[in-house]
Amino acid sequence: MHALLRFTKGASALFILIASVTANAQLNTPTSAQTDTLYDNAEGMPITSIINKAKRTIDIEIYEMDDMHVIQALENAVARGVRLRIVQDGAPLGVACKIFDPLVQTDPQDCQIKKKFVAWVRQHKGSYEPYNTKALCSPTAKYCYEHGKILIADSSVALISTGNFNPSNFCDYLEKPEACNRDYTIMTRDKNVLRTLGYIFEFDLKGETYNLQQILSTPMAARITVSPFSLDPIIKFIQSAKTSIMIQNQYLNDPTMNAALIDAAKRGVKIYMQVSSVCYFQKPDAYTVDKWTRNFTAFDQAGIQSRMFTEKMKINNFPGYLHAKAILIDGNRLWVGSVNGSTQSLTVNREFGLFMTAPQTIKKFVQKFTGDFKNAYAVNWQDSLNCKYDSPALPSPSPTPARH
Repeated sequence: MHALLRFTKGASALFILIASVTANAQLNTPTSAQTDTLYDNAEGMPITSIINKAKRTIDIEIYEMDDMHVIQALENAVARGVRLRIVQDGAPLGVACKIFDPLVQTDPQDCQIKKKFVAWVRQHKGSYEPYNTKALCSPTAKYCYEHGKILIADSSVALISTGNFNPSNFCDYLEKPEACNRDYTIMTRDKNVLRTLGYIFEFDLKGETYNLQQILSTPMAARITVSPFSLDPIIKFIQSAKTSIMIQNQYLNDPTMNAALIDAAKRGVKIYMQVSSVCYFQKPDAYTVDKWTRNFTAFDQAGIQSRMFTEKMKINNFPGYLHAKAILIDGNRLWVGSVNGSTQSLTVNREFGLFMTAPQTIKKFVQKFTGDFKNAYAVNWQDSLNCKYDSPALPSPSPTPARH
């Protein structure tokens, strides 16, 4: 109970009682939660194994899917008679290839491969459909994405991931990614979770307007989050904290979520926060510098301890990037999902997340979080703004656009 992990950064020192967290993880564990297993994607997640074992059906709802090993496994599954259905975002942010547009000779080779795969799935009695933003998003939303990442096989096992099905999210070294992401995947066999995800997938595949809130009003609300209705359950989750919060996220920009974290810190909850470095892709413009300074100054003043994940933090010897989204409350309740800390992700997109209490799952997350937090190349937010340990491109000429 007295084992300690010490984190040092400058003159400050952070102590986390890992033994206490491990002990707390033994409490209040529903039987269904024992069906949840956490994977660090860089260490290997069972996606191709699950695809290879599928006998009847594979359903995927995804933002991006570029990993050729996954695509080959899906082709093999279809060839042996598995029905494949995919819902994918039609225009991911910053991606030039629109896979549902007609194939043209001027398309880059990788884009041609993706478009041909769409046609191949359809030709082999499968479904490959764009997420219908007009029917499934709020009519007042300026833009909307299918940003979730789920796979359901044979209605018996599901994967809910923080990462896309891409080489960087899998750290697929055979495809030589430029970077490896810190991403997590939950594998679950909880029949109620599978049933609920299956309902949502069927409706999203049809692309017609339906009452998602009614589906989420069942007791499953205690197990899953689905955007655009993720804000309320995640805020309540944060508000339930009594002793500690560990949070990793690509970024934390939503004012309501940030305020909930600050309020928790002010009532005595110890909060340890890690986000990706602001300098990872490009030097921050004046707008971003001002926003980060205001947000993290407020975190500092509330007593929240934060570290930024830099590219020097290697994952499998590749430059690392924090793409995961996870929250651990009081050492015994964990949420993992695709929801970034943005208003867009919490209240507009289609996103998926799962609450769980399985002790081994929590222990795995704590190990990963603490290793990242104490990494010698993790920096404070001021050093992140100065691009310490990052090699960014030049800043954009205009203010940074809203993220997904």
